[in-house]
Amino acid sequence: MNLSVRETGTWQHTLEIEVPTEEVERRLVETALGIQRRVSLPGFRKGRVPLDMVRQQFADAVEQEFLDTIVPRVTGEALAEARLDPVVPALVRNLRFVPGQPLRFEALVEVRPQVEAKDYRGIPLTRKSRPVTDATVEAMLSRLREDSPLKNGSKASSSSCSGMPGPSSRTRIVTWSAASSALMVARLP
Repeated sequence: MNLSVRETGTWQHTLEIEVPTEEVERRLVETALGIQRRVSLPGFRKGRVPLDMVRQQFADAVEQEFLDTIVPRVTGEALAEARLDPVVPALVRNLRFVPGQPLRFEALVEVRPQVEAKDYRGIPLTRKSRPVTDATVEAMLSRLREDSPLKNGSKASSSSCSGMPGPSSRTRIVTWSAASSALMVARLP
């Protein structure tokens, strides 16, 4: 297989692929043998039609099946050889196929653009944290009570306890048991 790669954009490459005549003929014979096993013509049993007749009578089917199998395989090999990682499947264009001649086509491949990170060190960053206060917890409980009316036997409560492991010695535990039996735990700083 002859391969040449052109960069046609920052994220696009065009691969010009040529498959030698010997490989084309060998693959055409393999495809014709596969079709020979499946077809029958008057006067011949299934799978016993002479190969020359198969290539003559079913020339379009042989060529189509040949192209359907060899183009994706050769394109994959060319991508591996060129060390390209496509984002989407390659677009095949300018396919030139005549039995007895090399198979030529172009594969248009889109790859991830090469991005070089520059001057990112020293950019000031600020970490924003939202503290959970008793008022925030009570507001959430009120909203839950309003949005989801409690069913019989359901309750919403809030409690505090200390001595639990974690960055804070005081933790607020908020529970809400309704039909979904949800549990919410919020730690206070």
